[in-house]
Amino acid sequence: MATETLLSPSPVGYKRQKKLRRTLKLANPLIVWQSLPMDYEALEEKAESAADFMKLMASAPRLQLMCLVLEEERCVSDLAEKTGMRMPTVSQQLSLLRAQGLVSTRRDGTTIYYRLASEPVKDIMAMLYKHFCAGSDLPVAKHLEALDAE
Repeated sequence: MATETLLSPSPVGYKRQKKLRRTLKLANPLIVWQSLPMDYEALEEKAESAADFMKLMASAPRLQLMCLVLEEERCVSDLAEKTGMRMPTVSQQLSLLRAQGLVSTRRDGTTIYYRLASEPVKDIMAMLYKHFCAGSDLPVAKHLEALDAE
């Protein structure tokens, strides 16, 4: 499965949504989606990719890891410490997320740091984080404020 297909909606649709949000000065992305005409052909083409993406996210350990790398890039040992998972488990989950293009890496000597890979993934994780995890003083709240300002 191609990473681009799994990761994001059509770049044109995503850019169009951001432009429409700026034009209408809407803070709620759901209002934008409701105001756009539904493109059923695009939905049909992307439904399988969206379902695959949601299946990857339908795992509590993976969601925990993705929430943590939403705040800032982190190494495996830091993620293992914060989640209470064993390092091999963290590595295995990150490997799966990386293979599907949801996280990317940066190497510093022997340490590999993980971060979310794309804006659509960041947006989805930020919304999940907002509704299930975050207080207004956490770093992800700043990301959501930036999304609303665009």
